[in-house]
Amino acid sequence: MKALLLTCALIATLTSTAQWSTDPAAPMPVCNAANAQQYMRAIADADSGYYVFWSDLRNDPQKADLYGQHFDSEGNALWTANGELLLTHPTRSFNNLAPLLMPDGSVIVSFLTRSTNIGGDTVRAMRFDNNANALWAEPTVLLTGLDFRSIQVVLSNSCAYIVCYCESCQGAYGCRMQRVRMDGSAQFPLPGQTMVSNYYGPYTIHPDGAGGLLFNIRAGNGAGTPLKAQRFDSLGTAVWPAYIDLADANGLNYAFATSMDNTLAQTAVWEVNGDLRMNRIDTLGAPVWSPTVQSACDLTTYVQGGPAALATDDALFVAWSDNRPPASNADLYLQKYDLGTGAELWSADGVLAIQITSFLPTTGLIASDSGGVVVTYEGNLDGYTAMRVRADGTLAWADPVAFCDPAFNPAYEKRVHLPDGNGGVVAFWESFAGDVYGGRIYRNGKRYNDVGIDEAASASAVRSYPNPATDMLLIDVPSGQRIVQTDVINGLGQVVAVQLQHGSMHVSGLPNGSYTARIRTTLGVLFARFVKN
Repeated sequence: MKALLLTCALIATLTSTAQWSTDPAAPMPVCNAANAQQYMRAIADADSGYYVFWSDLRNDPQKADLYGQHFDSEGNALWTANGELLLTHPTRSFNNLAPLLMPDGSVIVSFLTRSTNIGGDTVRAMRFDNNANALWAEPTVLLTGLDFRSIQVVLSNSCAYIVCYCESCQGAYGCRMQRVRMDGSAQFPLPGQTMVSNYYGPYTIHPDGAGGLLFNIRAGNGAGTPLKAQRFDSLGTAVWPAYIDLADANGLNYAFATSMDNTLAQTAVWEVNGDLRMNRIDTLGAPVWSPTVQSACDLTTYVQGGPAALATDDALFVAWSDNRPPASNADLYLQKYDLGTGAELWSADGVLAIQITSFLPTTGLIASDSGGVVVTYEGNLDGYTAMRVRADGTLAWADPVAFCDPAFNPAYEKRVHLPDGNGGVVAFWESFAGDVYGGRIYRNGKRYNDVGIDEAASASAVRSYPNPATDMLLIDVPSGQRIVQTDVINGLGQVVAVQLQHGSMHVSGLPNGSYTARIRTTLGVLFARFVKN
């Protein structure tokens, strides 16, 4: 018998009616089983649907199992209702987790395990196909022997690059990393003490386009803390001579966000003393802007915080909470910046995007189409809401649209936003009650697909091949339709620069991962999901 006895459940695929709810008082349940569901994560699949994974205490309130669900674009659950049991163990709990779509359409889920349902002393991973079948004989051990508390993962060529934060890393705080290959083998020797940093704080990671990653961390706690960055190659070796300080001498107070654009340059935005600052560096770690650190929003009296950042082809979008009058606690503001210079492109100090009575709000931001974005915010009277903002800074909808009423609001920051492939947004979240919900708001600002003629015609899925693609992707655009605009959006919601010509698209320059091609024609909107391998 194997040392780690893990039971992998087989699947009976289900077909059901469309599940996206049109009623914010009754959002679509992903899982509302007994006890709590926690550490929920969601990603897009290789077609036009979504995977959701979580740690589930339904079978034992002290020991969590790994569950998941697969949805198509209409919200139909494709696996067992209330979630499919993926992994269980008689004495080990499956805790924090991080899923990653691989180039062949399978998913590698990395997770922490220990005897209690908090954190982990071991990090493991398992690969699943789209029917939830385990593709390895047993989970791969990635890291061991430390007190791991969080986990993030990015695609690294055809490997998953994992970074874990631990509370006691050889007597100190810090992060460790590992790469796992498609065959389930771990690249770095166990017990996996490959050091990323010995700093304390939250962190972000991005693929660097060359098999490595870009790592950012708030290196401490309290006002004036440094914001550090370092690039690591596929061997886990630091590329730059030393960590780069992204913030100036003032450091940052708490929250920060990072976003990578299609040139693989990265922009960081952070809060300091009630204002927002930002900095953009290239792949060599050199500053792009002059001055290096610029103001994102600086109001003498009022407080800006909780930034979210999104870099597209030629623009940077930043959303934040702002208590300037007439806010009831805080409103959500948004600004668009020139990616080359950092200059503001909309009204000075930002555009008011969502004004609601807020309580512990967290800011969400994803790409829409036609150069627009969708922002999200939580209110204690209006619920969990979204607003689409056009490329010129005007609001696309008359009022914010709610995924759910306040009773179902996400627990603080426990939500994931994903593009729906047609200019709208799909969200999955954990409620304060410990249940998991999902919702979709279409490009038209409704919870159902009835696109207004001033926005766009109806959208249709079209065939793309080969899928996965390496060099050239062919898309079956119906004859007689003239292409007006093409947007390609990556798995992070960023628009990347790829053009469709005569039904073909060169994708060799794209990093490996999942993408949505959205083609606006004279007769409507077409979309196709594909994977670059």
